[in-house]
Amino acid sequence: MYMGEKLPHILIFGTGAVGGYIGGRLHIAAQSSGAARVSFYGRERMGQIIKDHGLTLSHFERPAVTLPPEDVDYITQLEQAKRPDVIFLCVKSQDTETAAAQIKAQGWACPIVSWQNGVGNVARLGQALPQSEIIPGVVPYNIAFPKPGVFHCGTGGALLMGEVQSGVVKAAAEMMSAGGERVHMTGDIESYQWGKLIINLNNALNTLWGRPLLSGFMQRGYRKAWAASMEEGFKVLAANNIKAGHFNGTDPKQFIKLLRLPTFLFARNFQKQVTVDKTARSSMLDDLEGGKPSEIDFLQGAILDLAKASGMTAPINQAVYDAASAAFVAGKSPKMSGKQIWDLVRG
Repeated sequence: MYMGEKLPHILIFGTGAVGGYIGGRLHIAAQSSGAARVSFYGRERMGQIIKDHGLTLSHFERPAVTLPPEDVDYITQLEQAKRPDVIFLCVKSQDTETAAAQIKAQGWACPIVSWQNGVGNVARLGQALPQSEIIPGVVPYNIAFPKPGVFHCGTGGALLMGEVQSGVVKAAAEMMSAGGERVHMTGDIESYQWGKLIINLNNALNTLWGRPLLSGFMQRGYRKAWAASMEEGFKVLAANNIKAGHFNGTDPKQFIKLLRLPTFLFARNFQKQVTVDKTARSSMLDDLEGGKPSEIDFLQGAILDLAKASGMTAPINQAVYDAASAAFVAGKSPKMSGKQIWDLVRG
């Protein structure tokens, strides 16, 4: 454990789905151990929700836990924050530069753990904040908002961190693991980030589907479109000498084979490998319905950028990119059927 002279301060920067859930779990662990203090920074709307309802962490396999409003140190102006010893950065990828500029303006040079989708955030943070240790992180599970103030974890898995030098970050990881939120560290974090990105090509498909993930997975056309998107993604990565590792215990290349099975065989084998709550949805669908910008430029967009850089085309991911982008322009999901999604990617 951290043995500094003062109680370390961990700032959750961005209290959306990931920040609220991970920050809440860390806060509970810190309260239990008395080894740190946790504060939250985010939008006024979320601050009002927590003020009215508290912060509840629910889980598809574990009992829910509620933090009353008075237990949550929530700020809406960064100038109100006391200097942190660690920042857990949980903003969307499109907000990375803005967040880095805000942190730089405060004069903070503490370690930053990037709990963000995509693969380029660590490099962008390192360029903007060269005095800070930037640690990549991978969040394997899905978080939804079923009710005001409730952060619901609908899938399983352990958090991943890259190699860490900071003793305070190591202590935070130990606290979370001791509190039941597993955190593993690895020297091969980039391959896991690419593995997650390949699996997360599904996020845009779920946006086109417009309903919970599990119901889409039971549509063979949906699964075939997902498999084709992933397979095309692997070809683009291979052309750029990029390795995609396992994600949440799943080998993405083997997962493609599973997706292409008939539905009755898929359902039987899928349940042995992956646990998904029947209400879980992608964060991209939540963003669409919440009127927020899309993260697609950091998912399908990353594949398209790599394809262009290597003189390739990626028509399947381009079709999904275009259709999902159109949904964000329209402000609603087209709620396509599995067959319609498959027809879309077949061109």
